[in-house]
Amino acid sequence: MTDTELDEMERMWAIGVPRRLIAARFGYSEDYVAHMMKRHRERFPCRRNNVDSAQKERWVARIIGGSAGVDQVARELGVSVNAVRKWVRDKRKGER
Repeated sequence: MTDTELDEMERMWAIGVPRRLIAARFGYSEDYVAHMMKRHRERFPCRRNNVDSAQKERWVARIIGGSAGVDQVARELGVSVNAVRKWVRDKRKGER
């Protein structure tokens, strides 16, 4: 990976481009890009969108009730689809 690629990756990361799209843009595997991001953590800080539990509960209830989709919630809250799916799974596990 060149310094120029690393600079462009950093710019993309800063504006919120997902790691998988960054990997695709440069023709690298997502695992390799993840490794480079961890190696250069100062350039690629963790992106966490802290959604408060009450807001999370409301959205999960909407998903379970059928009035919202996982993709929609992820976009609305600025989190990954996988994060939203995990919230729903955790909620359903807790109801058992």
